[in-house]
Amino acid sequence: MKVIKSIGLFFLYPLTMYLLGGVSFLLMNHYFYSPKQAEIEPLPQQLVTEGIPAPAEEMIVEDRQILTSDTQYVIIETDLRDGSSVETTWEVPEKYLGMDRDSFLEAMQEYEQSPPLEEQTRGFVSVEVRSFSRQKVVIRKNYFFEEADRHFYLTVHNNYIVVMCEDMQTVYMNTSISLSQLPERLQAEVLLNKYVETEKELYDFLETYSS
Repeated sequence: MKVIKSIGLFFLYPLTMYLLGGVSFLLMNHYFYSPKQAEIEPLPQQLVTEGIPAPAEEMIVEDRQILTSDTQYVIIETDLRDGSSVETTWEVPEKYLGMDRDSFLEAMQEYEQSPPLEEQTRGFVSVEVRSFSRQKVVIRKNYFFEEADRHFYLTVHNNYIVVMCEDMQTVYMNTSISLSQLPERLQAEVLLNKYVETEKELYDFLETYSS
């Protein structure tokens, strides 16, 4: 009987230790690896966003300096014989819209190398870009004008007489002569862009009606 009891204790003791060890293991595993403990804490916002590009809508796009329909297009036409010049402001030609500085400079180089026939007949020599921005571009065209071939037109702007060159695009002279100063017949001719054949005829008109 003592022998059987000894054998029972021999098997019971290891089994008890094994069960206690298993329970201890399960309790420790639950404590150290529970879902709450294993949950990953969120990174600081600075670390999350650092190095990540901002959304496209938040990026600041640089205002490009390009020619638009609102850009002032100023042309200074200079007679190289006497240094006189006439400045006019126009709308930007459609073919130049959207150009940046480099593209416009390249276009002006091409213009200088192959000027239109009309420019050649007027004595065109060269062109240079004096300033360039989105708000205003200024170019200077240099000529050797031929006096003998100069003809003019008298037009009206803001009720004052303006002398235009033969191309009807270049202002030759702004005057202080108001349209109302002229005889009615002459007013009607000026309103239809009166043609002035010679420079002498032009200066006779100016002397007659200038105050």
